[in-house]
Amino acid sequence: MQHEKERCERQKRQLGDLFNLRLQKIVHHEKDNSTQKACQWLENNAGAFSGAVYPPVITHINVSRPEYVKYVEMAIGGIDLSTFLFENREDLQLFCEKLEADCQVRVNVAMLPRDMTIEDCARDFSLDRYRQFGIFASVRDLFTAPDPVMIYLCKSYHLHRIPVGKCVTLLKGRYLFLFHTCCCCSH
Repeated sequence: MQHEKERCERQKRQLGDLFNLRLQKIVHHEKDNSTQKACQWLENNAGAFSGAVYPPVITHINVSRPEYVKYVEMAIGGIDLSTFLFENREDLQLFCEKLEADCQVRVNVAMLPRDMTIEDCARDFSLDRYRQFGIFASVRDLFTAPDPVMIYLCKSYHLHRIPVGKCVTLLKGRYLFLFHTCCCCSH
């Protein structure tokens, strides 16, 4: 029993370290550490919100392989990687007001979409159809995230529609464009 408890504590510390490591990636590019201050404020005031609040998107993304990080970050962009997501508009407004009053900082915030489900985030093209061109996934296939975060990213960036290919895709790109155009026209 003690061994299991120690293992759980170690795993909890590792998750905290991972959160902080990802947060540092954002903070490194900021002049005023506003995102870090906002995360600390949110942690200390989590009970003030009636709905779900998600700290910066980057802290929720788990990329399946290190070599895919560049594709995911390129597709999402730096601003949304540091965005706080809210389920309720009142919580978003409260967060912004209190954060500015208490810490004198502003951060990127957004509402979670209500008009889309996780099922809408499924890849909408067939890998088998494009495999010959080196396409092996959509950007959405390269990482996991909590459903609300995934829905936000797919709605904002259409990650489920962006194909990812190998080097051979660049060589066959001209044919892929022609192939895709012909397939679209024939339906």
